Parts: sequence; C-alpha cells; structure tokens
Amino acid sequence: MIGNKCFTFRSCVNQDELVYIQATRDSDVDLFLSSQAGLVLEINDPVHFPDVHYTLIEVCTAYIYCPECYEAPVVLYDDFIRNLNATGSGECPTPPEAYVLSNCRYTGTFDDVEDIKESPDTLLVTSSNLLVYVGMVVTLEEYPGNCYTVYGPYTELTGCPCEYVTVQNASGDCTCCLGEDPRPPLERVLPKPVKIFYHITDTECEIKDNTTFANNYYKLFTGIRYGLKNCCGEVDFEKLWIRKELSDYSRINPPVTCAPPVVEECPDPCPAPEPIACLPAEDVIGQGSFV
Repeated sequence: MIGNKCFTFRSCVNQDELVYIQATRDSDVDLFLSSQAGLVLEINDPVHFPDVHYTLIEVCTAYIYCPECYEAPVVLYDDFIRNLNATGSGECPTPPEAYVLSNCRYTGTFDDVEDIKESPDTLLVTSSNLLVYVGMVVTLEEYPGNCYTVYGPYTELTGCPCEYVTVQNASGDCTCCLGEDPRPPLERVLPKPVKIFYHITDTECEIKDNTTFANNYYKLFTGIRYGLKNCCGEVDFEKLWIRKELSDYSRINPPVTCAPPVVEECPDPCPAPEPIACLPAEDVIGQGSFV
C-alpha cells in the first residue's frame, strides 16, 4: 500500500537475499524500525525471516524512492512487533560453528552441511565445540556403541544452531575405537589372462621363439632397406638362429618319439664283479726266430 512505509532487510547469512515488509505510518512497528536503520535485528519469524539475523538497509516513505520494495508482495507487519529484537550493532553476528560427526561404519560422503540428513548410523551435525577433536575418532554419551570421526569447523550454510553432544573418549582412528577394522580394504580383482590357443598345437614357448625371430629379422630388413639402426643395442642373431632351429627340431622330433634310452639303475649295493682267472706261464725259450 502506498500509504505505508516500506522496509528492506538483507540477510546476514546470504547477502543476496532481500526481504521487504510494510508497516502503517506511526505504528509501533514503524516507530521502532525507523530508529533501527543500518542496524542488525534479530527477527523470530521463520516464515518471512528464516535466517534470524537481518540488517535493515533502507526505510522508504514513498514509492518513488524504492519501487521494488512497494512492488513486492505486501507483508504488513503491524501486529508482529514482538518478533523484532534490536541488537544495537551494525555488524552481523559470527555464524555459529558446526562440526560433522561421521559414523565409522558409514562409507558415504557429504558436500553441504545443511543438506545432511542426520542419523546416528551415518552423519550427525553438532554445535558443540569439538575443535580439539578434529581428525580424531570420538565416542558420544548420547549414542553409545558408536564411534564418530570429527570434521570441521564449518561456518557457512550449516543450518545451525544444532544439537549438542558430550564426548566420552577419543581415539586416533576407527580401528582403535571399535577394536576392529570397520571398513575392510577393497580387493582389486584382476581377470586371469586367457592363454588358450584354439586349433594351435605349438606350445607357448615355440610361439614366443618364432615371433621373436620374425620381429628381429623384420627390424634387420627395414634397417638395411631404409637405413634405420636400432638404438637399443645390437641383436644377437646367432642366438636367435639357434633358438629357432631348436624350436623347429622339437617340432620335427617330438620328445615322445625321440625319448632318451632308459638306463637301468645299479642296485644298491652293486654286486661284486667275478674275478678273472690268469693262465699259467709258458716257457718260450728256444722257440721262434729273432733278427
């Protein structure tokens, strides 16, 4: 209504949020707010002022000075003087600190503190001063049998003041607190390589020898043709030939057909050999001819 005064407030939590209300001229609300221009007020009205603390930045007496205020939906505040409390300060109060308690058995994460859905089994948000416990694991009197890792402090978009908790004990990690590892390590499962070659009778070693032989001789061919040289050292082609020939020989003569002869083992103990009889000496004097 044009005959009313219009008041513009800025939220202490979100500086881009503006709230407009109107009051009848010379009413109790008009007289009170006109004396609070530029100051911070504590307003207990979660419907129109959800952030509690607001700065009164402008008092308008005519549409021409602040049309955006008069064009906003009319919120006549004459009957809500009891919701307004002066702080006497032009500075917004420091946002209350909040700490996040993450259950050791909970494996999830969080982004914004105010969006956390609190539960003793997952995450809790508290206004208790837990600065000395940040990074540690604590047990709480209110939630026995649980261990919580402390994160924080957070001052923006916390949605606090929040519940207060009482710390009983503190530990270095979840294992010390619970007496067991609550989060078993993840095992990386790697599939076993498939080394089954269908319709191929050659062994893997034979295939490797032949491919190595072929690759190195192709490098030799390209080196001779294009003038390229291997910068990683010379290849022992004599050794390659030997391995190739051994591989070819094993294919021509499989171990089954060319098995080594079986050597009978000597029993233990070995039998003594039979003695060899000596012939009697023969007198050859006078026999034969000599030159």
